Amino acid sequence: MVLECKHVWEHISGYLDGTLDAAVLEDVQKHLEHCEICSAILDSTRNILILTADERVFELPLGFSEPAPCEAGGGDAGTSRDWGRDWGRGR
Repeated sequence: MVLECKHVWEHISGYLDGTLDAAVLEDVQKHLEHCEICSAILDSTRNILILTADERVFELPLGFSEPAPCEAGGGDAGTSRDWGRDWGRGR
């Protein structure tokens, strides 16, 4: 059976967990052999799982959570949220 990308995406979690039945696993592997997009999604998902499972703690720099000033709005010192809202207005 030939799977479309959207069907492979539904099986990414099971593929990584090793819980797919043999027939589905074979179909997903065949698709991943030739589909760069699905292979990238698989790699990205795997990387996210590795990063979120990392138990190391990192100290964030002071002010890390402060909104960054946005210069895309014609010099206004707004937040990045302002840029998203104002972008379509040509500011």
